[in-house]
Amino acid sequence: MNAKRKLKIVVADDEYVISRCVSFMLKKEGHDCRSVADGAAALETMRLDPPDVLILDLDMPKKNGFEVCQELRADERLKHVHVVVLTAKGQPMTRDWRSRIAADHFMLKPFDPKSLLQHVESVLDEKPAPA
Repeated sequence: MNAKRKLKIVVADDEYVISRCVSFMLKKEGHDCRSVADGAAALETMRLDPPDVLILDLDMPKKNGFEVCQELRADERLKHVHVVVLTAKGQPMTRDWRSRIAADHFMLKPFDPKSLLQHVESVLDEKPAPA
């Protein structure tokens, strides 16, 4: 991927500190980044201006990450959006969520900012996950 390309990114996370930190980091790298605090706002924002990448928390109000991803993959205008799930859901009994969501990458919180940036900048070289 061309590292100079400016990506449009939506960060959907109801944890203010995480959302602001991720957005700040991505903007510092030259990307256009918008933050939203719930799943319904994420879908509305993406429908108005489809992004290249969605960074998605799973536990959010109004619509959770599973619902957001399902609606995104069913929408012809949005199904191309690459999804990076950023979640605290890592306990053994909840790991089956990976098989239930069509995302391109998964990262657990707490996360390494450099790894997140690498995931974001690498997804455009890949095909989106199947619906």
